[in-house]
Amino acid sequence: MEDQKIIESFLARDESAVPRTMEKYADFCRNIASGILLDPQAVEQCLQAVCETLWASLPEKGAKDLPVYLARVTRTVSMNHWKQLPEDIRKETQIYPATEELSHCILPVREDSPP
Repeated sequence: MEDQKIIESFLARDESAVPRTMEKYADFCRNIASGILLDPQAVEQCLQAVCETLWASLPEKGAKDLPVYLARVTRTVSMNHWKQLPEDIRKETQIYPATEELSHCILPVREDSPP
């Protein structure tokens, strides 16, 4: 289904809009949430919260680009969930993404390179 038709379904308060959106974009949203939260159960809870947020907010605000709007909502919901985690778990989840993002910037160590 085209994104514009999905948006029109939300604006018309058609209850099938959320399932159609998740049918098309669940993996996209899951990937975003998985980059923030390591626990698969927490990711699924966030997807449920994304659906609720979409249903509540999209008719009021509209959206020109559905994937961009979904990405923003998913990231916000995931970050809010992450902030509620205990501090020791949050610290564990911060290390991996930071090192992963920088891994392509680090030069490999050569035997002839200075220490």
